[in-house]
Amino acid sequence: MKHFTYTDSAIPIRDDLQAANRRQWERLAHPGSWWDGVDRVAIAREIRAAEDCAFCAERKQALSAASIEGAHDCDSELPETVVEVVHKLVTDNARLSKAWFDDIVPSQLSDAAYAEIVGIVVNTFSVDELQRGMGVAVEPLPQPVKGEPSQRRPLGAKDHGSWLPTVAAEDLDSQDADLYGGAAAANVIAAMSLVPGEVRGLLDLGDAYYMPMGAMNTFEQVRSLTRSQVELVAARTSALNECFY
Repeated sequence: MKHFTYTDSAIPIRDDLQAANRRQWERLAHPGSWWDGVDRVAIAREIRAAEDCAFCAERKQALSAASIEGAHDCDSELPETVVEVVHKLVTDNARLSKAWFDDIVPSQLSDAAYAEIVGIVVNTFSVDELQRGMGVAVEPLPQPVKGEPSQRRPLGAKDHGSWLPTVAAEDLDSQDADLYGGAAAANVIAAMSLVPGEVRGLLDLGDAYYMPMGAMNTFEQVRSLTRSQVELVAARTSALNECFY
């Protein structure tokens, strides 16, 4: 099956957007660092299930999410903890707390396994939201590819004051030397660096959705929009999504 053909789109879709989305679906289907292809696609199903989860909706409306008891409406056989992480990231991420995180990592999930879930959610949800924004149906999820996770943890991962260890540019090993393009990485880029593959996915989508990292400091025209127009859209989107980075 060829994904992202956009036969149902009323507007033309740029070739680079289609190609970036296809690459994300390919990454999603393949084994990652800590989750195999079956689990990764199941996590993507839970991303979509969270949108209609009654328990999530009730918690979202509560003054304290922890005061609400119940069970998530699931669309997979993933462990309950994984479902909780995915649904919380999708529906109530503005109220993530260190106490919630500490209850999960490392007693129920390793820090790297958690980081990969975050990467799958961020990258897959971004594709789904683009589809909705363009007025087309979300894309059918890919078929999982057999194989085992690599279980490779970057040797340079250290505590830099975040909830998760991260890898600074000077600590990248030879396999990931190109990860940040030879420059220091902003925290928002390094946040998932326990799983370099998810950082690569984020940057790949960002090149098409936003702008290449190398263009950040040039302030030049970005495709058909001026840089000011791009940043206005980005700032408004961030505000609506309660992104307080």
